[in-house]
Amino acid sequence: MTNILDLTIIKANLNIAVLNVDVDTDAERLVLLNRNPIFVHSTIDISDSNLVKVRVPMNYATSGELLLILLDDDFNFNAVIADGVKAEIIKTSEF
Repeated sequence: MTNILDLTIIKANLNIAVLNVDVDTDAERLVLLNRNPIFVHSTIDISDSNLVKVRVPMNYATSGELLLILLDDDFNFNAVIADGVKAEIIKTSEF
């Protein structure tokens, strides 16, 4: 008996939430916090990049529940904090 497996790949063009952050060259880390309840969503090393793209859960595109903190690990500059950050909704093909 011969088994034939037919695989069809479907390229879905789904929406995702992406946070695009243009960072200062003096910043070394980006910290994303959920605002309420407070918890660390992610910590990203950005020492070699000026533009950071982070995929986040879709609820962050509408809720404004993100806190964004830019840190300088050399202690030359103060941390920069942005509150109420909303992610952008884009198609998966654009990510």
